[in-house]
Amino acid sequence: MAGLGGGSGYQLEGKTVSLVLGSGGARGLTHIGVIEELRRRGMQIRAVSGCSIGSLVGGVYASGKLNILKDWFLKLDKTRVFRLTDFTFTTQGFIKGEKVIEELRKLIGDLNIEDLPIPYTAVAADLQTGQEVWINEGSLFEAIRASAAVPTILTPIVLAGRELVDGALVNPTPIEPVLQAGSDLIVVVNLNAKRHSKPEMLHSRPADSYDLFVQKWIRTLPNTQTMREKFTYLGVVNRMTEILMDKLTEYAFYHHKPDVIINISRNACNSYEFYRAPELIELGRKTCETTLDSYCELKKQKTDSTTIKSVLWNLLPFDILPGMGGDKK
Repeated sequence: MAGLGGGSGYQLEGKTVSLVLGSGGARGLTHIGVIEELRRRGMQIRAVSGCSIGSLVGGVYASGKLNILKDWFLKLDKTRVFRLTDFTFTTQGFIKGEKVIEELRKLIGDLNIEDLPIPYTAVAADLQTGQEVWINEGSLFEAIRASAAVPTILTPIVLAGRELVDGALVNPTPIEPVLQAGSDLIVVVNLNAKRHSKPEMLHSRPADSYDLFVQKWIRTLPNTQTMREKFTYLGVVNRMTEILMDKLTEYAFYHHKPDVIINISRNACNSYEFYRAPELIELGRKTCETTLDSYCELKKQKTDSTTIKSVLWNLLPFDILPGMGGDKK
């Protein structure tokens, strides 16, 4: 594997990794590409923590069945994504989330977290107390469902007498659960990196009948691909959540100082575009590749850790994907 860790300079092969997978809807498909690139370079993932979509990809990876999940995502199209959406009408959310969890449980198996070959923690939030909750035992898919219960969209789930919702409310990039793993590197995938001034799409496409239909029922939800001068009510709520997540992420990075931060722009795709798996997985792989190359080059130059973190924080995926997203001005 010569050259995979920076040529004749700093090498990554054989390094152990504590991997932190952040929240961000369909952008979380990039987690798969990141993991594949880490493994391609000969790095050993020793522990995983995840929030929301990060809890799904991280948990399935820890079970040793990431290829099954990847194949499932690659087969998704717009129609199937919609059919997996089990609508409900309650005061706590309008999607139950049971269809997709049940289908994944059948594919992966209903495993217990304590039996996984790699230590794993899903992060959720207690809706009543606001406390951060680490789930590292019990049913894997119950933990994933709790960690991904986006308030007002997915209904909460009750575990051990606690009403749990999406962990992004308290810790969108949960570094603390892996601090004691003793790995060589802490690698964080942040799915909420800063936006471009103009929204960038991996591929432009005209709206079809599915898109028009989705726009009707999802019109009240915030559009993550545009920055508007005027916000709807829920748009204001979403922007407030984004600001909160930004501050929580900055706080986590400042206090826990991960070695490598892999940034995915929050306008890489809309949160429900799970049918774009091929390009999003490739985006994750390419972004990880560029970030690790930069890390190795900086280490080879014996750059101090503070400068390395500053450089990696500012890397954006679209800067390294020429031809994907149209002309840049």
